[in-house]
Amino acid sequence: MIPVAWAKLLLDLSKLDHSLFSVWPSTHHVSGGCSYWQCVPEKALKWIMDKNIPVWPVRQPYTLPVYHKYKAVLIAPPDITTELLDAFASTGLSVTQPPQEVYNLAHKLQFYRLLTPELVHAAILVCLQFTYKFFLTDKPLLNAGVRFTCDS
Repeated sequence: MIPVAWAKLLLDLSKLDHSLFSVWPSTHHVSGGCSYWQCVPEKALKWIMDKNIPVWPVRQPYTLPVYHKYKAVLIAPPDITTELLDAFASTGLSVTQPPQEVYNLAHKLQFYRLLTPELVHAAILVCLQFTYKFFLTDKPLLNAGVRFTCDS
């Protein structure tokens, strides 16, 4: 029950533009086997992933983060530089960078949205394909008064 309540708290705080990773359940304060409190971070993360709750702050250059669902983000390790994350964001990738313990927990649980070169490559190809289709359509761009077609 506590992991679900914690996950719902994170969702509520995301609507207030709160730094969610600062209130993420911590694994540092418990020791021993899988006692109830030690399992709270893992169970909360599983519930967030299973329910696809939008509590992942996505990097956007020059703006405050927005929160996306797990299935819409790539989870970057903490050692990736801000400049590289901003470069990813400028290509249209939705990237989040949790603290080390959240990243480690996601890795331990084998979540498939962890940032890897292969996943970035595939995601950039999708973004490029979308951009290509968008700019080569015969539909006018909003507020642009310009038409892009394959023969222009």
